[in-house]
Amino acid sequence: MMGHMNSLTRAFGILCLAALVAGAAPDKADEKRKPKRYADCMILARDKPERAYRMASTWGKEGGGHPARHCAAAAMIGMGMPAEAAQRLEDLAYAVKPDKAAMRGNLLAQAAGANAGFIGHTMMPHKQDADIVRAKTHPVMAGLPERWSHYDEWYAFDKNPDLAGATVIANVDEASYDPGKYSMSPTHPVIWVKDIGEGRSLYSALGHSEKSFETPEYQQLLAQAIAWTGRLEQQEKP
Repeated sequence: MMGHMNSLTRAFGILCLAALVAGAAPDKADEKRKPKRYADCMILARDKPERAYRMASTWGKEGGGHPARHCAAAAMIGMGMPAEAAQRLEDLAYAVKPDKAAMRGNLLAQAAGANAGFIGHTMMPHKQDADIVRAKTHPVMAGLPERWSHYDEWYAFDKNPDLAGATVIANVDEASYDPGKYSMSPTHPVIWVKDIGEGRSLYSALGHSEKSFETPEYQQLLAQAIAWTGRLEQQEKP
Protein backbone atom coordinates (compact mmCIF):
# COMPACT_ATOMS: atom_id res chain seq x y z
CA MET A 1 0.00 0.00 0.00
CA MET A 2 2.84 2.40 0.74
CA GLY A 3 4.08 2.18 -2.84
CA HIS A 4 0.60 3.03 -4.05
CA MET A 5 0.25 5.95 -1.65
CA ASN A 6 3.58 7.37 -2.82
CA SER A 7 2.42 7.29 -6.42
CA LEU A 8 -1.03 8.51 -5.42
CA THR A 9 0.35 11.61 -3.69
CA ARG A 10 2.62 12.42 -6.62
CA ALA A 11 -0.02 11.70 -9.24
CA PHE A 12 -2.86 13.81 -7.98
CA GLY A 13 -1.84 15.66 -4.85
CA ILE A 14 0.49 17.87 -6.87
CA LEU A 15 -1.56 17.93 -10.07
CA CYS A 16 -4.73 19.12 -8.34
CA LEU A 17 -3.14 21.52 -5.86
CA ALA A 18 -3.44 24.76 -7.81
CA ALA A 19 -6.82 23.95 -9.34
CA LEU A 20 -8.48 22.80 -6.14
CA VAL A 21 -7.17 25.69 -4.09
CA ALA A 22 -8.27 28.12 -6.77
CA GLY A 23 -11.71 26.51 -6.87
CA ALA A 24 -12.27 26.55 -3.11
CA ALA A 25 -14.53 29.06 -1.41
CA PRO A 26 -12.59 32.27 -0.68
CA ASP A 27 -11.42 32.75 2.90
CA LYS A 28 -9.09 35.73 3.31
CA ALA A 29 -7.80 34.59 6.71
CA ASP A 30 -6.86 31.18 5.36
CA GLU A 31 -5.99 32.10 1.77
CA LYS A 32 -2.22 32.36 2.25
CA ARG A 33 -2.02 29.16 4.29
CA LYS A 34 -4.31 27.09 2.11
CA PRO A 35 -1.77 25.79 -0.48
CA LYS A 36 0.72 24.71 2.20
CA ARG A 37 -2.03 23.21 4.35
CA TYR A 38 -3.26 21.20 1.41
CA ALA A 39 0.24 20.00 0.48
CA ASP A 40 0.96 19.03 4.09
CA CYS A 41 -2.32 17.14 4.33
CA MET A 42 -1.65 15.19 1.12
CA ILE A 43 1.85 14.21 2.30
CA LEU A 44 0.34 13.06 5.58
CA ALA A 45 -2.26 11.04 3.67
CA ARG A 46 0.62 9.06 2.22
CA ASP A 47 2.48 8.48 5.49
CA LYS A 48 -0.19 8.60 8.20
CA PRO A 49 -3.63 8.39 6.54
CA GLU A 50 -5.67 8.18 9.76
CA ARG A 51 -4.12 11.40 11.01
CA ALA A 52 -4.58 13.05 7.61
CA TYR A 53 -8.24 12.08 7.59
CA ARG A 54 -8.79 13.71 10.98
CA MET A 55 -6.94 16.82 9.83
CA ALA A 56 -8.96 17.01 6.59
CA SER A 57 -12.25 16.51 8.46
CA THR A 58 -11.45 19.34 10.86
CA TRP A 59 -10.28 21.55 8.03
CA GLY A 60 -13.47 20.81 6.11
CA LYS A 61 -15.58 22.01 9.04
CA GLU A 62 -13.50 25.19 9.10
CA GLY A 63 -14.28 25.91 5.46
CA GLY A 64 -11.45 24.02 3.74
CA GLY A 65 -13.69 23.31 0.78
CA HIS A 66 -12.50 21.16 -2.12
CA PRO A 67 -8.88 20.80 -0.93
CA ALA A 68 -10.02 19.38 2.41
CA ARG A 69 -12.43 16.99 0.71
CA HIS A 70 -9.73 15.84 -1.68
CA CYS A 71 -7.25 15.13 1.11
CA ALA A 72 -9.89 13.21 3.07
CA ALA A 73 -10.53 10.98 0.06
CA ALA A 74 -6.80 10.39 -0.45
CA ALA A 75 -6.46 9.44 3.21
CA MET A 76 -9.32 6.95 2.90
CA ILE A 77 -7.39 5.08 0.19
CA GLY A 78 -4.51 4.70 2.60
CA MET A 79 -6.92 3.57 5.30
CA GLY A 80 -8.06 0.67 3.11
CA MET A 81 -11.40 2.16 2.10
CA PRO A 82 -11.11 2.36 -1.72
CA ALA A 83 -14.84 2.16 -2.50
CA GLU A 84 -15.66 4.99 -0.10
CA ALA A 85 -12.72 7.03 -1.40
CA ALA A 86 -13.82 6.51 -5.01
CA GLN A 87 -17.32 7.73 -4.17
CA ARG A 88 -15.97 10.85 -2.46
CA LEU A 89 -13.70 11.61 -5.41
CA GLU A 90 -16.63 11.19 -7.77
CA ASP A 91 -18.80 13.49 -5.66
CA LEU A 92 -16.00 16.06 -5.57
CA ALA A 93 -15.61 15.88 -9.35
CA TYR A 94 -19.23 16.88 -9.85
CA ALA A 95 -18.99 19.57 -7.17
CA VAL A 96 -16.36 21.59 -9.06
CA LYS A 97 -17.49 24.28 -11.49
CA PRO A 98 -18.71 22.99 -14.88
CA ASP A 99 -16.06 25.05 -16.71
CA LYS A 100 -13.28 23.13 -14.90
CA ALA A 101 -13.50 20.16 -17.28
CA ALA A 102 -9.83 19.15 -16.93
CA MET A 103 -10.03 19.10 -13.15
CA ARG A 104 -13.29 17.16 -13.23
CA GLY A 105 -11.76 14.58 -15.56
CA ASN A 106 -8.69 14.31 -13.34
CA LEU A 107 -10.82 13.65 -10.26
CA LEU A 108 -12.94 11.07 -12.07
CA ALA A 109 -9.76 9.31 -13.17
CA GLN A 110 -8.64 9.26 -9.55
CA ALA A 111 -11.97 7.75 -8.53
CA ALA A 112 -11.41 4.97 -11.03
CA GLY A 113 -7.84 4.45 -9.84
CA ALA A 114 -8.94 4.05 -6.22
CA ASN A 115 -10.24 0.57 -7.01
CA ALA A 116 -6.89 -1.12 -6.34
CA GLY A 117 -3.50 -0.07 -4.99
CA PHE A 118 -0.26 -0.72 -6.87
CA ILE A 119 2.22 -2.69 -4.73
CA GLY A 120 4.98 -3.68 -7.16
CA HIS A 121 5.93 -5.25 -10.49
CA THR A 122 8.06 -7.99 -12.00
CA MET A 123 11.78 -7.44 -11.62
CA MET A 124 13.90 -10.43 -12.71
CA PRO A 125 13.35 -10.21 -15.58
CA HIS A 126 11.67 -6.82 -15.54
CA LYS A 127 9.50 -7.40 -18.62
CA GLN A 128 8.24 -10.83 -19.65
CA ASP A 129 5.99 -12.55 -22.14
CA ALA A 130 2.76 -13.74 -20.50
CA ASP A 131 -0.76 -14.75 -21.44
CA ILE A 132 -3.67 -12.32 -21.14
CA VAL A 133 -6.91 -14.16 -20.39
CA ARG A 134 -10.41 -12.80 -20.92
CA ALA A 135 -12.27 -12.54 -17.61
CA LYS A 136 -15.71 -11.40 -18.79
CA THR A 137 -17.62 -10.67 -21.97
CA HIS A 138 -17.47 -6.91 -22.55
CA PRO A 139 -17.53 -4.53 -25.56
CA VAL A 140 -13.87 -3.65 -24.96
CA MET A 141 -12.98 -7.34 -25.36
CA ALA A 142 -15.22 -7.98 -28.38
CA GLY A 143 -13.57 -10.01 -31.15
CA LEU A 144 -10.46 -10.73 -29.10
CA PRO A 145 -9.33 -14.30 -28.42
CA GLU A 146 -9.91 -15.88 -25.05
CA ARG A 147 -6.12 -15.84 -24.52
CA TRP A 148 -3.19 -14.13 -26.22
CA SER A 149 0.53 -13.63 -25.56
CA HIS A 150 1.67 -10.15 -24.51
CA TYR A 151 5.07 -8.68 -23.55
CA ASP A 152 5.01 -6.24 -20.65
CA GLU A 153 5.98 -5.28 -17.13
CA TRP A 154 3.43 -6.96 -14.87
CA TYR A 155 1.89 -4.86 -12.10
CA ALA A 156 0.48 -6.33 -8.88
CA PHE A 157 -2.17 -4.76 -6.67
CA ASP A 158 -3.19 -4.92 -3.03
CA LYS A 159 -6.66 -6.23 -3.83
CA ASN A 160 -8.90 -7.35 -6.65
CA PRO A 161 -10.72 -4.24 -7.98
CA ASP A 162 -13.93 -6.30 -8.12
CA LEU A 163 -14.05 -5.73 -4.36
CA ALA A 164 -14.30 -1.97 -4.90
CA GLY A 165 -17.16 -2.14 -7.39
CA ALA A 166 -15.15 -2.37 -10.61
CA THR A 167 -15.47 -5.15 -13.20
CA VAL A 168 -12.32 -7.01 -14.17
CA ILE A 169 -12.39 -7.89 -17.88
CA ALA A 170 -8.88 -9.36 -18.27
CA ASN A 171 -6.36 -11.17 -16.10
CA VAL A 172 -2.78 -12.27 -16.66
CA ASP A 173 -2.12 -16.00 -16.25
CA GLU A 174 0.58 -16.28 -13.58
CA ALA A 175 1.45 -19.78 -14.82
CA SER A 176 2.70 -18.21 -18.07
CA TYR A 177 5.42 -16.01 -16.46
CA ASP A 178 7.33 -15.57 -13.20
CA PRO A 179 5.51 -13.11 -10.90
CA GLY A 180 8.16 -13.49 -8.19
CA LYS A 181 6.90 -12.18 -4.88
CA TYR A 182 4.06 -10.32 -6.60
CA SER A 183 1.67 -13.21 -7.12
CA MET A 184 -2.05 -12.43 -6.82
CA SER A 185 -3.22 -16.03 -7.15
CA PRO A 186 -5.82 -17.28 -7.92
CA THR A 187 -6.56 -14.35 -10.29
CA HIS A 188 -4.33 -11.46 -11.31
CA PRO A 189 -6.33 -8.55 -12.82
CA VAL A 190 -4.76 -6.24 -15.40
CA ILE A 191 -7.73 -4.50 -17.06
CA TRP A 192 -10.97 -3.39 -15.45
CA VAL A 193 -13.87 -1.02 -16.05
CA LYS A 194 -16.26 0.98 -13.92
CA ASP A 195 -19.12 3.38 -14.48
CA ILE A 196 -18.62 6.64 -12.60
CA GLY A 197 -21.69 8.82 -12.52
CA GLU A 198 -22.70 9.26 -16.15
CA GLY A 199 -19.19 8.46 -17.33
CA ARG A 200 -17.23 5.32 -18.05
CA SER A 201 -13.69 4.53 -16.95
CA LEU A 202 -11.18 1.87 -17.93
CA TYR A 203 -7.86 0.99 -16.28
CA SER A 204 -5.16 -0.96 -18.11
CA ALA A 205 -1.95 -2.06 -16.38
CA LEU A 206 -0.39 -2.78 -19.79
CA GLY A 207 1.82 -0.69 -22.05
CA HIS A 208 5.29 -0.37 -20.49
CA SER A 209 7.35 -0.77 -23.65
CA GLU A 210 7.12 -0.13 -27.38
CA LYS A 211 6.80 -3.87 -27.93
CA SER A 212 3.70 -3.88 -25.72
CA PHE A 213 1.92 -1.65 -28.23
CA GLU A 214 2.99 -3.79 -31.17
CA THR A 215 0.65 -6.58 -30.07
CA PRO A 216 -2.30 -6.55 -32.53
CA GLU A 217 -4.70 -7.70 -29.81
CA TYR A 218 -3.72 -4.81 -27.54
CA GLN A 219 -4.05 -2.34 -30.39
CA GLN A 220 -7.59 -3.60 -31.00
CA LEU A 221 -8.38 -3.49 -27.27
CA LEU A 222 -7.25 0.14 -27.01
CA ALA A 223 -9.32 1.20 -30.01
CA GLN A 224 -12.38 -0.50 -28.52
CA ALA A 225 -11.64 1.00 -25.10
CA ILE A 226 -11.64 4.51 -26.58
CA ALA A 227 -14.91 3.82 -28.40
CA TRP A 228 -16.55 2.38 -25.29
CA THR A 229 -15.44 5.05 -22.79
CA GLY A 230 -16.35 7.82 -25.24
CA ARG A 231 -19.67 6.17 -26.16
CA LEU A 232 -18.60 6.46 -29.79
CA GLU A 233 -20.46 3.28 -30.65
CA GLN A 234 -23.70 5.04 -29.70
CA GLN A 235 -22.88 8.06 -31.88
CA GLU A 236 -22.41 5.80 -34.89
CA LYS A 237 -25.95 4.45 -34.63
CA PRO A 238 -28.44 6.09 -37.04
